Amino acid sequence: MNNNKNQKLFPLIIIILTIIIVFIIFFSSCKADKNNLKENPKKENSIKNVIYTCPMHPDIKQDKPGDCPICGMKLVPINQSDKNTYKHKDNTTSIIYTCPMHPDIKQDKPGDCPICGMKLVPISNKTTTTLATSNNLTDSNNLTTSTNLTSPTHTGHSNLTDTKFNNKLSFDNTIKINYDIKLYKAKYLTLKNEIKFNGYTAINESNKKSLSLNTDVWIKDTYNLFKGKYIRKGEPILKIYSLEIEQTKKELELVKDNPKLKEIVLKKLNYLRISSYGDIDSDNIIRSPYDCILIEKQANEGDLIKANQSIYTFIINPETWIIAEIPVSYLKDIYIGKRVLVKTYNGDSFYSKIDYIFPNSDFESKTIKVRIKYSLKDSQIILPWNLPLEISILKTKTAIFVPIDSIINKGDKKIVFKKIDNNVFKPVYIKVNEYFVYNDEGYYEVVEGLKEGDEIAYSGVFLLDSEARIKGIY
Repeated sequence: MNNNKNQKLFPLIIIILTIIIVFIIFFSSCKADKNNLKENPKKENSIKNVIYTCPMHPDIKQDKPGDCPICGMKLVPINQSDKNTYKHKDNTTSIIYTCPMHPDIKQDKPGDCPICGMKLVPISNKTTTTLATSNNLTDSNNLTTSTNLTSPTHTGHSNLTDTKFNNKLSFDNTIKINYDIKLYKAKYLTLKNEIKFNGYTAINESNKKSLSLNTDVWIKDTYNLFKGKYIRKGEPILKIYSLEIEQTKKELELVKDNPKLKEIVLKKLNYLRISSYGDIDSDNIIRSPYDCILIEKQANEGDLIKANQSIYTFIINPETWIIAEIPVSYLKDIYIGKRVLVKTYNGDSFYSKIDYIFPNSDFESKTIKVRIKYSLKDSQIILPWNLPLEISILKTKTAIFVPIDSIINKGDKKIVFKKIDNNVFKPVYIKVNEYFVYNDEGYYEVVEGLKEGDEIAYSGVFLLDSEARIKGIY
């Protein structure tokens, strides 16, 4: 009977032991899983928190695969929990100081710029670094840094390019500002420009005349004549003494009662009194028969002058020319009949016209000479010979003009900051031509890069230029 009772209890004991063993195994497994979760809590959420982003535009995120809506690249998976775990510990704000004119100069304390001496200005530099964990990204794309400054910031526009010019430079960024600046709207203006050249007076030397006598004479008076003097008709130019003439006068007195001898002696006296430029009167004075300019003087008072020896050289009925030397770059603005303004250095001025353009240019000075009509009767201004003058040409042009203060000069390139949105500007290359002055301010004619109605920065241009350098826009 005991054997039967033992046989009935044995299966029950086996079942109880089996349950105990299973419970022990289950309890041990749960404890191990709990320890593993404590050591690496990422494993619990590694599958649930997978998101997808663009390597080129990390702001694009979604919870399923796809293409970037900006550049079209395939989105790559990153683990959200890893992203939160690998945030940089030093998410702090520090003050750095930089030069507005030389943004490459930076230091952690106030001071002066070592280049220009300007006071350094503070900017706030807050940096957060995020590590993107993806096997599909290269090392250079794994780190994305975003910097927030109190000075203007720029936003990315990967499709904004400007390749109109031969240098094929482009701008992929814009500048956003948080302060107000003055704007200028590009528009057509009709401006007048006064172009100034050097000029001088010259004499038409094609009509020269020399003074010489038919006998030897002594010069008693030259009447203070000098080279370049303008002489009116009838003015005395020379007083002489001639021994031969005086002797002939006495001979004429002796033969005055003999008509034949008187005629012969009178012819001799008249011959001696004839000069190549006017006759000698009874007082032995020679007067100018024309308006003239003395250009050469070969004798002075007290000199003995031989017969047929030149004493003076004149230009009779002189024609004064005004010669202007104009750079060849302005040749397109010069033509016969062009109206010009002539100014003397004592304040006199009058209008005239170009009446001749010389065919040859000066290779060294790169200028060409033009002749300007001058008439004493018309201008009522006497211009001495070889007088320096100022010649002005008034040029009028209608085109799109922008102020010179709105332009950043980069050597042979010029940049303006074009408004594309509220407080958002884009640097644009422009091509300029001529320079004009309007309301005491300089303006450049724009031939490419802007159109009528475009708004550009007029004040604060150097701040925008400094920000563009800091951002590496150009």
